[in-house]
Amino acid sequence: MILYYLRHGDPIYDPDSLTEYGHVQADALSKRLKYSGLDYLFSSPSNRARLTADPTAKALNLPVEIEDFLSEDITWGEFTLPLDGGKSRAWIFQIKELVKLLNSDEIRNMGFTWYDHPAFSDTKCKQGCIRMRNAVNGFMAKLGLIYNPDDHCFVANEKFSKYHDKKVGIFAHEGTGALFLSTLLDIPYPYLSRFEMNTTGMTVIRLDADQNGVVIPKLLQFNNDSHLYKEGLSTALNKGTVI
Repeated sequence: MILYYLRHGDPIYDPDSLTEYGHVQADALSKRLKYSGLDYLFSSPSNRARLTADPTAKALNLPVEIEDFLSEDITWGEFTLPLDGGKSRAWIFQIKELVKLLNSDEIRNMGFTWYDHPAFSDTKCKQGCIRMRNAVNGFMAKLGLIYNPDDHCFVANEKFSKYHDKKVGIFAHEGTGALFLSTLLDIPYPYLSRFEMNTTGMTVIRLDADQNGVVIPKLLQFNNDSHLYKEGLSTALNKGTVI
């Protein structure tokens, strides 16, 4: 099984939508995905993710199933902190002091319990990591893959025979993506906070079962932008703000 994680196009956050360029990006992405072929489509409930998925759904004549756990609104409430006396908020990986901490030996040595550091006591990071683990496990179970926490892998059951040669597309977000991918790949979140996703960036993961049914997710591509290059569109990365 091949899983495609796809960030939405160039966004308008309020109201939740895409810019004109975001729609152009979504059209370019749909051409790339029609070429590779997808069998199942899933999306965050946000309008910007659904609008990004729409051209692909039409090109492949597939329905889009909404997965509420991918909501950026939920992740935003878990992995952000207030700034300027509460007037604004920012992702923990955008706050200068926390960026340094997230990349420190102190946090690395804490492994998967990094969120127990006092610097994150005012966040809901721990709650978010637990929520996402439960959600990812539930999502993967629908595809016939059961998580084995002892070996940090998945085990295929009889249901997987329906999906083992299929391609699955997930349209969602960058902030949620770091949490989703860290969970699926079993990599502590601070490591994934180093990775940036461009709008409509495509991340590809292979999930193959060995003779014992063991599935260890393998990252094939991260933030692929070949569809933008093919259409002569800008491949400039987002300029992430460190506050």
